[in-house]
Amino acid sequence: MNKLCACGCMNGIVWEEHHRWKNSRYINGHNMVGFIPSMNLVIECDGDYWHKYPTGNELDHIRTKELLEKGFKVLRLWERDIKVMEVKDFKNMLREVD
Repeated sequence: MNKLCACGCMNGIVWEEHHRWKNSRYINGHNMVGFIPSMNLVIECDGDYWHKYPTGNELDHIRTKELLEKGFKVLRLWERDIKVMEVKDFKNMLREVD
């Protein structure tokens, strides 16, 4: 079983794929968990407590809206989902976004 690994306070994802992965990138003035330039995709990993699972907090909604308006794709993942997600599931999510 090949699981994703959530590090610390959701600082990043261990992921093996052909895309280049940029950790902790500043985009539009915000520090994003990850960015895949080839897909123009911002990936955010939201801790259940701090990001108010299941609805999300207002700042998260604002950031997502701003990024979408700037032409980025945004994939938000909840802590509880990452803990049980397998790499193949994550890759399937990326295919759906692309």
